[in-house]
Amino acid sequence: MGDSQDNVQVYIRVRPLSEGEISEDHKSAITCTPTSLRLLREDGDSREFSFDRIFSQETPQEEMFKQSGQKLVEAFLGGYNVTMFVYGQTGAGKTYTMIGNTEDPEGYGLMPRALEYLFFLLQERKDEHLVKVSFVEIYNEKIHDLLSDEQTVLQIREDIRKGVFLEGSREEVVSSISEAKTWMKRGQASRRIAETKMNSVSSRSHAIFTVTLQSVQNENQCASYKNSSFHFVDLAGSERVRAANTAGDRLKEGCSINKSLSVLGNVINALAVSSKGKKMHVRYRDSKLTFLLKSALGGNAKTLFIANISPVDSQYVESLGTLMFAQRAKLIKNSAKVNEDFKGESLAAVSEELRRAKDELRALQEKFTVLEKAGIAAAEAGASERIRKLEAKVMEKSAALRESVGLLRKCLKSWETQLVETHPDQQESLLYLKDLSG
Repeated sequence: MGDSQDNVQVYIRVRPLSEGEISEDHKSAITCTPTSLRLLREDGDSREFSFDRIFSQETPQEEMFKQSGQKLVEAFLGGYNVTMFVYGQTGAGKTYTMIGNTEDPEGYGLMPRALEYLFFLLQERKDEHLVKVSFVEIYNEKIHDLLSDEQTVLQIREDIRKGVFLEGSREEVVSSISEAKTWMKRGQASRRIAETKMNSVSSRSHAIFTVTLQSVQNENQCASYKNSSFHFVDLAGSERVRAANTAGDRLKEGCSINKSLSVLGNVINALAVSSKGKKMHVRYRDSKLTFLLKSALGGNAKTLFIANISPVDSQYVESLGTLMFAQRAKLIKNSAKVNEDFKGESLAAVSEELRRAKDELRALQEKFTVLEKAGIAAAEAGASERIRKLEAKVMEKSAALRESVGLLRKCLKSWETQLVETHPDQQESLLYLKDLSG
Protein backbone atom coordinates (compact mmCIF):
# COMPACT_ATOMS: atom_id res chain seq x y z
CA MET A 1 0.00 0.00 0.00
CA GLY A 2 1.75 3.17 -1.16
CA ASP A 3 1.99 6.32 0.95
CA SER A 4 3.52 9.64 -0.09
CA GLN A 5 3.94 13.01 1.59
CA ASP A 6 4.15 15.73 -1.04
CA ASN A 7 3.71 19.45 -1.26
CA VAL A 8 0.60 20.60 -3.06
CA GLN A 9 1.51 21.25 -6.69
CA VAL A 10 0.88 24.80 -7.91
CA TYR A 11 0.73 25.78 -11.59
CA ILE A 12 0.06 29.19 -13.13
CA ARG A 13 -1.82 29.85 -16.35
CA VAL A 14 -1.72 33.24 -18.08
CA ARG A 15 -4.69 33.89 -20.33
CA PRO A 16 -4.26 35.80 -23.62
CA LEU A 17 -5.32 39.42 -24.01
CA SER A 18 -8.91 39.64 -25.26
CA GLU A 19 -9.85 41.45 -28.46
CA GLY A 20 -11.47 44.17 -26.39
CA GLU A 21 -8.33 44.65 -24.29
CA ILE A 22 -6.17 44.84 -27.42
CA SER A 23 -8.52 47.40 -29.03
CA GLU A 24 -8.29 49.51 -25.85
CA ASP A 25 -4.50 49.40 -26.17
CA HIS A 26 -3.88 47.41 -22.97
CA LYS A 27 -0.44 45.88 -22.61
CA SER A 28 0.67 42.58 -21.13
CA ALA A 29 2.21 43.02 -17.70
CA ILE A 30 3.66 39.50 -17.55
CA THR A 31 6.75 37.78 -18.86
CA CYS A 32 7.42 34.16 -17.98
CA THR A 33 9.46 31.00 -18.44
CA PRO A 34 8.20 27.46 -17.70
CA THR A 35 9.00 27.90 -13.98
CA SER A 36 9.39 31.65 -13.29
CA LEU A 37 7.23 34.71 -13.80
CA ARG A 38 7.71 38.48 -13.62
CA LEU A 39 4.75 40.77 -12.97
CA LEU A 40 5.35 44.34 -14.16
CA ARG A 41 3.67 47.38 -12.65
CA GLU A 42 2.76 50.45 -14.68
CA ASP A 43 5.38 52.53 -12.85
CA GLY A 44 8.12 50.10 -13.89
CA ASP A 45 8.39 48.20 -10.61
CA SER A 46 8.14 44.38 -10.79
CA ARG A 47 7.68 41.25 -8.69
CA GLU A 48 9.14 37.83 -9.45
CA PHE A 49 7.72 34.41 -8.58
CA SER A 50 8.62 30.78 -9.17
CA PHE A 51 6.21 27.83 -9.38
CA ASP A 52 6.14 24.15 -10.31
CA ARG A 53 4.95 25.01 -13.83
CA ILE A 54 3.87 28.17 -15.65
CA PHE A 55 1.78 28.10 -18.81
CA SER A 56 2.10 31.11 -21.09
CA GLN A 57 -0.64 32.78 -23.14
CA GLU A 58 0.18 30.56 -26.12
CA THR A 59 -0.27 27.21 -24.32
CA PRO A 60 -2.98 25.11 -26.05
CA GLN A 61 -5.54 23.11 -24.09
CA GLU A 62 -4.05 19.74 -25.07
CA GLU A 63 -0.59 20.68 -23.79
CA MET A 64 -2.15 22.02 -20.61
CA PHE A 65 -3.74 18.64 -19.93
CA LYS A 66 -0.63 16.60 -20.77
CA GLN A 67 1.43 18.64 -18.33
CA SER A 68 -1.10 18.90 -15.49
CA GLY A 69 -3.96 16.41 -15.74
CA GLN A 70 -2.55 13.22 -17.25
CA LYS A 71 -0.49 12.08 -14.25
CA LEU A 72 -3.34 12.89 -11.88
CA VAL A 73 -5.71 10.59 -13.79
CA GLU A 74 -3.10 7.83 -13.61
CA ALA A 75 -2.72 8.39 -9.85
CA PHE A 76 -6.51 8.27 -9.48
CA LEU A 77 -6.60 4.91 -11.29
CA GLY A 78 -3.88 3.72 -8.96
CA GLY A 79 -6.13 4.26 -5.94
CA TYR A 80 -5.16 7.80 -4.85
CA ASN A 81 -7.66 10.53 -4.03
CA VAL A 82 -7.05 13.51 -6.31
CA THR A 83 -8.24 17.14 -6.22
CA MET A 84 -7.72 19.77 -8.89
CA PHE A 85 -8.52 23.42 -8.10
CA VAL A 86 -8.71 26.30 -10.56
CA TYR A 87 -8.38 29.65 -8.82
CA GLY A 88 -8.15 33.31 -9.83
CA GLN A 89 -9.96 36.61 -10.18
CA THR A 90 -13.15 36.85 -12.17
CA GLY A 91 -12.48 36.85 -15.90
CA ALA A 92 -9.06 35.18 -15.58
CA GLY A 93 -10.06 32.07 -17.55
CA LYS A 94 -10.72 29.53 -14.79
CA THR A 95 -13.79 27.90 -16.33
CA TYR A 96 -12.13 27.83 -19.74
CA THR A 97 -9.18 26.01 -18.17
CA MET A 98 -11.42 23.53 -16.37
CA ILE A 99 -14.29 23.05 -18.87
CA GLY A 100 -13.21 24.81 -22.07
CA ASN A 101 -15.32 24.72 -25.22
CA THR A 102 -17.25 21.44 -25.00
CA GLU A 103 -18.44 21.76 -28.61
CA ASP A 104 -14.90 21.76 -30.00
CA PRO A 105 -12.52 18.88 -29.09
CA GLU A 106 -9.49 21.16 -29.51
CA GLY A 107 -11.03 23.53 -26.98
CA TYR A 108 -11.78 20.86 -24.35
CA GLY A 109 -10.64 21.85 -20.87
CA LEU A 110 -9.05 19.71 -18.19
CA MET A 111 -12.24 18.04 -17.00
CA PRO A 112 -13.51 16.58 -20.30
CA ARG A 113 -9.97 15.60 -21.29
CA ALA A 114 -9.46 13.85 -17.96
CA LEU A 115 -12.71 11.93 -18.43
CA GLU A 116 -11.65 10.87 -21.94
CA TYR A 117 -8.27 9.69 -20.69
CA LEU A 118 -9.86 7.88 -17.74
CA PHE A 119 -12.19 5.80 -19.90
CA PHE A 120 -9.40 5.16 -22.42
CA LEU A 121 -7.27 3.66 -19.66
CA LEU A 122 -10.16 1.72 -18.16
CA GLN A 123 -10.65 -0.10 -21.48
CA GLU A 124 -7.16 -1.56 -21.12
CA ARG A 125 -7.59 -2.75 -17.53
CA LYS A 126 -8.55 -6.30 -16.63
CA ASP A 127 -10.14 -5.50 -13.27
CA GLU A 128 -13.83 -5.03 -12.62
CA HIS A 129 -14.79 -1.45 -11.82
CA LEU A 130 -17.65 0.91 -11.12
CA VAL A 131 -17.52 4.65 -11.98
CA LYS A 132 -19.89 7.25 -10.55
CA VAL A 133 -20.16 11.02 -10.96
CA SER A 134 -21.75 13.79 -8.92
CA PHE A 135 -21.89 17.57 -9.41
CA VAL A 136 -22.65 20.22 -6.78
CA GLU A 137 -22.27 23.96 -6.42
CA ILE A 138 -21.81 26.18 -3.37
CA TYR A 139 -23.92 29.29 -3.88
CA ASN A 140 -24.24 31.89 -1.09
CA GLU A 141 -22.99 29.23 1.36
CA LYS A 142 -25.67 26.71 0.37
CA ILE A 143 -24.78 23.47 -1.40
CA HIS A 144 -27.03 22.63 -4.36
CA ASP A 145 -27.13 19.33 -6.25
CA LEU A 146 -26.64 20.22 -9.93
CA LEU A 147 -27.75 16.76 -11.09
CA SER A 148 -31.05 16.92 -9.25
CA ASP A 149 -34.11 18.26 -11.09
CA GLU A 150 -35.15 20.11 -7.93
CA GLN A 151 -31.66 21.58 -7.26
CA THR A 152 -31.80 19.96 -3.83
CA VAL A 153 -30.04 21.78 -1.00
CA LEU A 154 -27.56 19.35 0.59
CA GLN A 155 -26.21 19.14 4.11
CA ILE A 156 -22.62 18.38 5.10
CA ARG A 157 -22.28 15.67 7.71
CA GLU A 158 -19.28 14.47 9.67
CA ASP A 159 -18.64 11.81 12.24
CA ILE A 160 -15.63 9.94 13.53
CA ARG A 161 -16.18 6.88 11.34
CA LYS A 162 -17.51 8.43 8.11
CA GLY A 163 -15.52 11.64 7.97
CA VAL A 164 -16.99 14.53 5.93
CA PHE A 165 -19.68 13.70 3.38
CA LEU A 166 -22.71 15.19 1.60
CA GLU A 167 -25.98 13.66 2.68
CA GLY A 168 -28.30 12.75 -0.18
CA SER A 169 -26.21 13.92 -3.13
CA ARG A 170 -27.16 12.32 -6.43
CA GLU A 171 -24.55 9.98 -7.88
CA GLU A 172 -24.90 8.56 -11.38
CA VAL A 173 -23.23 5.35 -12.56
CA VAL A 174 -21.46 5.92 -15.89
CA SER A 175 -19.98 3.26 -18.14
CA SER A 176 -18.73 5.38 -21.05
CA ILE A 177 -17.22 8.74 -21.84
CA SER A 178 -20.44 9.87 -23.53
CA GLU A 179 -22.46 9.19 -20.37
CA ALA A 180 -19.92 11.00 -18.20
CA LYS A 181 -19.91 14.04 -20.49
CA THR A 182 -23.71 14.12 -20.56
CA TRP A 183 -23.86 14.50 -16.77
CA MET A 184 -20.97 16.96 -16.79
CA LYS A 185 -22.75 19.18 -19.33
CA ARG A 186 -26.05 18.89 -17.50
CA GLY A 187 -24.50 20.04 -14.23
CA GLN A 188 -22.51 22.80 -15.89
CA ALA A 189 -25.66 24.14 -17.59
CA SER A 190 -27.34 24.39 -14.19
CA ARG A 191 -24.62 26.54 -12.63
CA ARG A 192 -25.43 30.09 -11.67
CA ILE A 193 -23.76 32.64 -13.94
CA ALA A 194 -24.31 36.36 -14.48
CA GLU A 195 -22.80 39.32 -16.29
CA THR A 196 -20.54 41.77 -14.49
CA LYS A 197 -18.36 44.57 -15.78
CA MET A 198 -15.30 42.31 -15.62
CA ASN A 199 -16.86 39.14 -17.08
CA SER A 200 -19.93 38.64 -19.29
CA VAL A 201 -20.37 35.03 -18.06
CA SER A 202 -19.15 35.24 -14.47
CA SER A 203 -19.62 32.07 -12.38
CA ARG A 204 -21.47 33.02 -9.19
CA SER A 205 -20.78 29.77 -7.35
CA HIS A 206 -18.04 27.28 -6.60
CA ALA A 207 -18.60 24.03 -8.52
CA ILE A 208 -17.33 20.57 -7.57
CA PHE A 209 -17.55 17.70 -10.07
CA THR A 210 -16.59 14.40 -8.45
CA VAL A 211 -15.70 11.09 -10.07
CA THR A 212 -15.49 8.02 -7.83
CA LEU A 213 -13.89 4.75 -8.88
CA GLN A 214 -14.43 1.45 -7.10
CA SER A 215 -12.54 -1.55 -8.44
CA VAL A 216 -11.69 -5.14 -7.58
CA GLN A 217 -8.89 -7.26 -8.97
CA ASN A 218 -8.24 -10.93 -8.19
CA GLU A 219 -4.64 -12.07 -8.30
CA ASN A 220 -2.79 -14.95 -6.64
CA GLN A 221 -5.91 -16.05 -4.76
CA CYS A 222 -6.25 -12.61 -3.14
CA ALA A 223 -8.73 -9.83 -3.99
CA SER A 224 -7.52 -6.22 -4.11
CA TYR A 225 -10.18 -3.53 -3.61
CA LYS A 226 -9.59 0.16 -4.39
CA ASN A 227 -11.85 3.13 -3.80
CA SER A 228 -10.71 6.61 -4.92
CA SER A 229 -12.22 10.03 -5.67
CA PHE A 230 -11.28 12.77 -8.14
CA HIS A 231 -12.62 16.26 -7.31
CA PHE A 232 -12.60 18.94 -10.03
CA VAL A 233 -13.09 22.27 -8.23
CA ASP A 234 -13.95 25.33 -10.32
CA LEU A 235 -13.79 28.19 -7.85
CA ALA A 236 -15.80 31.36 -8.42
CA GLY A 237 -13.55 34.32 -9.08
CA SER A 238 -12.61 36.90 -6.50
CA GLU A 239 -13.72 40.40 -7.44
CA ARG A 240 -13.48 43.98 -6.28
CA VAL A 241 -16.94 45.56 -6.02
CA ARG A 242 -15.87 48.76 -7.76
CA ALA A 243 -14.14 46.95 -10.63
CA ALA A 244 -16.99 44.46 -11.13
CA ASN A 245 -19.61 47.24 -10.75
CA THR A 246 -22.08 44.90 -8.99
CA ALA A 247 -25.22 45.69 -7.02
CA GLY A 248 -28.22 43.85 -5.57
CA ASP A 249 -28.01 40.07 -5.95
CA ARG A 250 -24.70 40.30 -7.81
CA LEU A 251 -23.24 42.28 -4.90
CA LYS A 252 -24.50 39.72 -2.38
CA GLU A 253 -23.05 36.89 -4.46
CA GLY A 254 -19.72 38.66 -4.77
CA CYS A 255 -19.50 39.21 -1.01
CA SER A 256 -20.27 35.52 -0.38
CA ILE A 257 -17.65 34.45 -2.92
CA ASN A 258 -15.00 36.74 -1.46
CA LYS A 259 -15.80 35.58 2.08
CA SER A 260 -15.40 31.88 1.24
CA LEU A 261 -12.19 32.57 -0.71
CA SER A 262 -10.91 34.53 2.27
CA VAL A 263 -11.57 31.51 4.51
CA LEU A 264 -9.76 29.33 1.95
CA GLY A 265 -6.82 31.72 2.17
CA ASN A 266 -6.85 31.55 5.97
CA VAL A 267 -6.91 27.75 5.89
CA ILE A 268 -3.99 27.72 3.47
CA ASN A 269 -2.07 30.16 5.69
CA ALA A 270 -2.66 27.95 8.74
CA LEU A 271 -1.58 24.83 6.85
CA ALA A 272 1.53 26.61 5.57
CA VAL A 273 2.48 27.53 9.15
CA SER A 274 1.76 23.98 10.33
CA SER A 275 4.00 22.56 7.59
CA LYS A 276 6.93 24.39 9.22
CA GLY A 277 6.43 22.52 12.47
CA LYS A 278 4.26 25.03 14.34
CA LYS A 279 0.96 23.80 15.71
CA MET A 280 -1.94 25.94 14.55
CA HIS A 281 -5.69 25.38 14.57
CA VAL A 282 -7.04 25.09 11.01
CA ARG A 283 -10.54 26.58 10.76
CA TYR A 284 -12.02 24.30 8.10
CA ARG A 285 -15.56 24.81 9.39
CA ASP A 286 -15.61 28.55 8.66
CA SER A 287 -16.96 27.89 5.16
CA LYS A 288 -18.76 25.08 3.35
CA LEU A 289 -16.02 24.98 0.71
CA THR A 290 -13.10 24.32 3.08
CA PHE A 291 -15.12 21.96 5.27
CA LEU A 292 -16.23 19.84 2.33
CA LEU A 293 -12.74 19.69 0.81
CA LYS A 294 -10.93 19.17 4.08
CA SER A 295 -9.11 16.03 2.89
CA ALA A 296 -7.75 17.85 -0.18
CA LEU A 297 -6.15 20.51 2.00
CA GLY A 298 -3.47 18.90 4.12
CA GLY A 299 -5.09 15.44 4.03
CA ASN A 300 -5.22 12.20 2.06
CA ALA A 301 -5.08 13.49 -1.51
CA LYS A 302 -2.80 14.48 -4.34
CA THR A 303 -3.75 18.12 -4.90
CA LEU A 304 -3.07 20.54 -7.74
CA PHE A 305 -3.85 24.27 -7.69
CA ILE A 306 -3.97 26.00 -11.05
CA ALA A 307 -3.97 29.76 -10.54
CA ASN A 308 -5.28 31.68 -13.54
CA ILE A 309 -4.22 35.28 -14.03
CA SER A 310 -4.94 38.06 -16.47
CA PRO A 311 -1.98 39.66 -18.25
CA VAL A 312 -3.66 43.08 -18.41
CA ASP A 313 -1.52 45.85 -16.91
CA SER A 314 -4.53 47.54 -15.29
CA GLN A 315 -5.25 44.39 -13.26
CA TYR A 316 -1.87 44.28 -11.55
CA VAL A 317 -3.37 44.26 -8.04
CA GLU A 318 -5.66 41.29 -8.77
CA SER A 319 -2.88 39.29 -10.43
CA LEU A 320 -0.49 40.03 -7.57
CA GLY A 321 -3.08 38.80 -5.04
CA THR A 322 -3.58 35.56 -6.98
CA LEU A 323 0.16 34.91 -7.23
CA MET A 324 0.70 35.53 -3.51
CA PHE A 325 -2.16 33.15 -2.71
CA ALA A 326 -0.60 30.51 -4.99
CA GLN A 327 2.79 31.02 -3.40
CA ARG A 328 1.37 30.20 0.05
CA ALA A 329 -0.45 27.13 -1.30
CA LYS A 330 2.92 25.70 -2.38
CA LEU A 331 3.83 25.20 1.29
CA ILE A 332 0.96 22.81 2.07
CA LYS A 333 1.95 19.18 2.59
CA ASN A 334 -0.51 16.36 1.94
CA SER A 335 -0.17 12.73 2.98
CA ALA A 336 -1.65 10.81 0.07
CA LYS A 337 -2.07 7.05 0.31
CA VAL A 338 -3.45 4.37 -1.96
CA ASN A 339 -6.97 3.55 -0.79
CA GLU A 340 -6.56 -0.19 -1.15
CA ASP A 341 -7.55 -3.22 0.86
CA PHE A 342 -6.62 -6.84 0.40
CA LYS A 343 -8.98 -9.68 1.13
CA GLY A 344 -7.58 -13.22 1.12
CA GLU A 345 -10.62 -15.08 -0.13
CA SER A 346 -8.78 -18.44 0.12
CA LEU A 347 -7.30 -17.88 3.58
CA ALA A 348 -9.73 -20.26 5.33
CA ALA A 349 -9.22 -22.87 2.61
CA VAL A 350 -5.42 -22.62 2.87
CA SER A 351 -5.62 -22.94 6.67
CA GLU A 352 -7.85 -25.99 6.45
CA GLU A 353 -5.64 -27.67 3.86
CA LEU A 354 -2.57 -27.00 5.98
CA ARG A 355 -4.28 -28.50 9.02
CA ARG A 356 -5.18 -31.67 7.05
CA ALA A 357 -1.63 -31.99 5.71
CA LYS A 358 -0.18 -31.71 9.22
CA ASP A 359 -2.64 -34.31 10.53
CA GLU A 360 -1.76 -36.66 7.67
CA LEU A 361 1.96 -36.12 8.26
CA ARG A 362 1.59 -36.80 11.97
CA ALA A 363 -0.36 -40.01 11.32
CA LEU A 364 2.16 -41.20 8.76
CA GLN A 365 5.09 -40.46 11.09
CA GLU A 366 3.41 -42.52 13.79
CA LYS A 367 2.83 -45.35 11.31
CA PHE A 368 6.44 -45.11 10.13
CA THR A 369 7.66 -45.45 13.70
CA VAL A 370 5.59 -48.62 14.16
CA LEU A 371 6.88 -50.07 10.88
CA GLU A 372 10.45 -49.18 11.74
CA LYS A 373 10.21 -51.02 15.04
CA ALA A 374 8.75 -54.03 13.22
CA GLY A 375 11.70 -54.04 10.81
CA ILE A 376 9.62 -53.85 7.61
CA ALA A 377 12.13 -52.27 5.18
CA ALA A 378 9.95 -52.00 2.08
CA ALA A 379 7.18 -50.23 3.95
CA GLU A 380 9.82 -48.09 5.61
CA ALA A 381 11.14 -46.89 2.24
CA GLY A 382 7.65 -46.09 0.95
CA ALA A 383 6.68 -44.29 4.14
CA SER A 384 9.86 -42.22 4.11
CA GLU A 385 9.12 -40.99 0.61
CA ARG A 386 5.55 -40.04 1.52
CA ILE A 387 6.78 -38.22 4.61
CA ARG A 388 9.23 -36.18 2.53
CA LYS A 389 6.42 -35.19 0.13
CA LEU A 390 4.09 -34.26 2.96
CA GLU A 391 6.78 -32.20 4.68
CA ALA A 392 7.29 -30.28 1.43
CA LYS A 393 3.53 -29.81 1.13
CA VAL A 394 3.31 -28.52 4.71
CA MET A 395 6.11 -26.04 4.03
CA GLU A 396 4.39 -24.86 0.84
CA LYS A 397 1.02 -24.37 2.54
CA SER A 398 2.64 -22.63 5.51
CA ALA A 399 4.32 -20.16 3.15
CA ALA A 400 1.01 -19.52 1.35
CA LEU A 401 -0.72 -18.97 4.67
CA ARG A 402 1.94 -16.51 5.85
CA GLU A 403 1.65 -14.59 2.57
CA SER A 404 -2.14 -14.34 2.87
CA VAL A 405 -1.91 -13.20 6.48
CA GLY A 406 0.73 -10.62 5.51
CA LEU A 407 -1.55 -9.17 2.85
CA LEU A 408 -4.43 -8.94 5.28
CA ARG A 409 -2.30 -7.12 7.84
CA LYS A 410 -1.58 -4.35 5.33
CA CYS A 411 -4.93 -2.81 6.15
CA LEU A 412 -6.42 -2.09 9.57
CA LYS A 413 -10.01 -2.34 8.40
CA SER A 414 -11.86 -4.45 5.90
CA TRP A 415 -12.60 -2.93 2.52
CA GLU A 416 -16.33 -3.09 3.20
CA THR A 417 -15.91 -1.06 6.40
CA GLN A 418 -13.76 1.57 4.70
CA LEU A 419 -16.19 1.91 1.79
CA VAL A 420 -19.24 2.33 4.00
CA GLU A 421 -17.44 4.78 6.26
CA THR A 422 -16.20 6.90 3.36
CA HIS A 423 -19.38 6.64 1.28
CA PRO A 424 -22.26 5.63 3.59
CA ASP A 425 -24.69 5.38 0.69
CA GLN A 426 -22.64 2.79 -1.22
CA GLN A 427 -24.18 -0.44 0.14
CA GLU A 428 -25.60 -1.26 -3.29
CA SER A 429 -22.21 -0.73 -4.93
CA LEU A 430 -20.60 -2.93 -2.31
CA LEU A 431 -22.90 -5.83 -3.11
CA TYR A 432 -22.28 -5.31 -6.83
CA LEU A 433 -18.51 -5.48 -6.43
CA LYS A 434 -18.77 -8.52 -4.18
CA ASP A 435 -20.66 -10.30 -6.93
CA LEU A 436 -17.97 -9.34 -9.44
CA SER A 437 -15.22 -10.75 -7.27
CA GLY A 438 -17.03 -14.06 -6.96
